[in-house]
Amino acid sequence: LRHFVISRYGHTRERDVLQRVKEKVGGKIQAIEFLEALADSANDYVALLTPTHPKWNAYNTSIRTHIRTMGLLKMVPLRPLMLAVVRRFPNKQTEKAFRLFVFWSVRFLLVGGGRSGTVEQAFAKAASEVSAGHINNVRMMTKQLVDVLHTDAEFKSAFSSASVTKPAFARYYLNALEYQLQGNPFPEAIQDETFVTNLEHVLPERPENNWSTFDKALIPAYHKRIGNMALLKASTNTSIGNLPFSEKRKFFQASQFQLTREVGEKTTWEPKEIEARQQRLAELAVKTWPFVVP
Repeated sequence: LRHFVISRYGHTRERDVLQRVKEKVGGKIQAIEFLEALADSANDYVALLTPTHPKWNAYNTSIRTHIRTMGLLKMVPLRPLMLAVVRRFPNKQTEKAFRLFVFWSVRFLLVGGGRSGTVEQAFAKAASEVSAGHINNVRMMTKQLVDVLHTDAEFKSAFSSASVTKPAFARYYLNALEYQLQGNPFPEAIQDETFVTNLEHVLPERPENNWSTFDKALIPAYHKRIGNMALLKASTNTSIGNLPFSEKRKFFQASQFQLTREVGEKTTWEPKEIEARQQRLAELAVKTWPFVVP
């Protein structure tokens, strides 16, 4: 209900939803119109959370992968805008918009809040403008939000030093970067995989005596850096444990993932290697999750 109200009337705090409805809906005719729109929107809202929903049969199949990706990223402040877009934009513009939502979600997750006002307020204002018909395409929507969207320089800088605490997010980021390297036309979307992959921390959280050359005081700062993470087949991941890097290298070298093989090309794994790899990933990230739809 709150997201529906935001999509029509702009930013509304949870405790103010009833008051906002009272302000905007007066009389029987408006009440009936509001309830009909709410009921109609409920189906669209469910579709936003359900990649297999029949609503998407009229769209390019890529939109299902973007909805699945948004489900992982859980960028809730975007939902009122997503609802407004799916109700008001033509299908092709909706497909482009949902791809943009994935790009923007990753950027906000890794960089943080916007530069002017809150992100939620900016998205809410855009949603109400879409619902009112003042914004009817992706170009206009992007222009409306330009003040809170992050530049490539900001995103690259944040990515180059980012730590990721949620394994599912780190696994998604690395998969997307790998797909970008392979030339996949939609690298940012969660793809169907033919085998199960696991997330491997090259430098383990508890390296014991196998990593005696790595400064123990720096381990907490580097263990969860995305530059210290790689993808491996699940069966491989469980077999290498806390082995020293000299022994782990051969598993990385044999990987089907190019970004993982690049780790295996290193002869040592110290802070400078992690930082250099993360800078390499940051350059790929700008191309994987760009500011606008390519």
